[in-house]
Amino acid sequence: MGGGVFLHASLLFGLMLSVMDGSLVATALVTIGDHFQDFRRIQWVVLSYLLAYLAFTLVLPRISDIIGRKWAVVTSLVIITAASIGCGCSQTLEQLIAFRALQGIGGSGLYSLALIVIIDITPNEKIPLMSGLLGIVFAVSSVLAPTIGGVISTHSTWRWVFWFNIPCGGLILIIMLLVCPTIHTPGNITWRQLDVLGCALYLAASVLAILALQEAGAASFAWDSAAFIVCFVVAGLATCALAAWVVFLSHRQRSVAPLFPARILGHRAMLMTILASVLNGYVFYTVLIELPERFQIVNGKTPQTAGIYLLAMSGASAIGSGLGGFLARRTWSGFFTLNAGCGFVLLGAGLLYTVGFSHFVPGRLFGYEVLIGFGFGIIFSSSVMIVKMHARPEDSAPAQGLVAQSRVLGGNIGLAIATVILNQHLVSDLQGILSDSQLNDLRHSLTAIRSLDPHDVEAVRASFADAFHSQMEVSMFVAAAALLAALCTWKRYPSDS
Repeated sequence: MGGGVFLHASLLFGLMLSVMDGSLVATALVTIGDHFQDFRRIQWVVLSYLLAYLAFTLVLPRISDIIGRKWAVVTSLVIITAASIGCGCSQTLEQLIAFRALQGIGGSGLYSLALIVIIDITPNEKIPLMSGLLGIVFAVSSVLAPTIGGVISTHSTWRWVFWFNIPCGGLILIIMLLVCPTIHTPGNITWRQLDVLGCALYLAASVLAILALQEAGAASFAWDSAAFIVCFVVAGLATCALAAWVVFLSHRQRSVAPLFPARILGHRAMLMTILASVLNGYVFYTVLIELPERFQIVNGKTPQTAGIYLLAMSGASAIGSGLGGFLARRTWSGFFTLNAGCGFVLLGAGLLYTVGFSHFVPGRLFGYEVLIGFGFGIIFSSSVMIVKMHARPEDSAPAQGLVAQSRVLGGNIGLAIATVILNQHLVSDLQGILSDSQLNDLRHSLTAIRSLDPHDVEAVRASFADAFHSQMEVSMFVAAAALLAALCTWKRYPSDS
């Protein structure tokens, strides 16, 4: 199956667009909150996107087995472009949140399908090289997005954070329609065979637990509230039911094609790669979001400067992805590179844990960024290689979709737990220093620090530094677990799979 340069470039550009959308808005949230005069619900501008993104990352690749890869990508592009227009034209915060959820659906399809199609149309001998390029695009776009968002919101209206997608999405759409062939998908299914029950159970399992963690962590409702308990119980039941349903469908002649074949999770190397993706996603997104927040609150930097300070991690990620693809090409094995990447992430997280409170940004912190970014880059290209080597052709879409979804799932869990840690520190460190209303305002918007007197600002900065210390401590243990999972991907003769 062949693909031209324009097709590969447009798909890589589409992958970049989908990854950037998740964090492009992060540095514009303060401006958006000021515009709508609502900081209590402003987190939903990010949360609605992430929940929709998480919910459909695995569903849309399965739908692509019905309508074809090309038209699934085209549909995702239309959704994300139309939703971006709606976001930029929103007159109320409710409208913006709704369009962001729609944008998340399009972004999830563009992310997972671009990854799948690129692997589908790339000759086997060039897969290691392409996996390196995929890692470079993912790493660079993840880290550049907050910087670009900060520049746009500082020098223009926040609406251009969303309108930015329109010319990009339109260009990719034109190239896809003109250049992309109708791509054969192994194991095609029909609409009647779509696993509707599996999709519903997956949506409930993936969304409700994250929603409960995020809202309780942000103090929107209590940990012992009915809403929190119901969400977690239903999510747990849905997870058990989904596992039982997939196993049931995999052991009988069926008219329904499961959301993903049970044999994917029954393959040790792929299962451990998926687990490592969840755990590394936790660390990656925690560092990506919490480090710029530390730069802004603890060190007093602007959003634009905080984004620029992440460029060390971005450059290292790009180098790591390219090197990971090159080494995998030489050995045709992702085991050694995956473990090396996990080792670098563990080392970087451990060193970030040692960074204490100071008004200036220590130079060594950028070195720690390089280590952790280098590791993330290697991990991305290695995980693509491992799945490509071990998955059957008909399992390619759901297997790559599972890895993509796992990374996002881990990131959502990481951000939710990071929010819990931060709020616990704010309450324990600042009670008696700030009033209840000041604490509540600070939990919902970082701009609340502007109204505090210098002594209170110093206490807030110290509390944020302590919270970051605890967040990195948890991330360090999660990274260690990821390394253990990576060690379990060993297979003596991977090419025989």
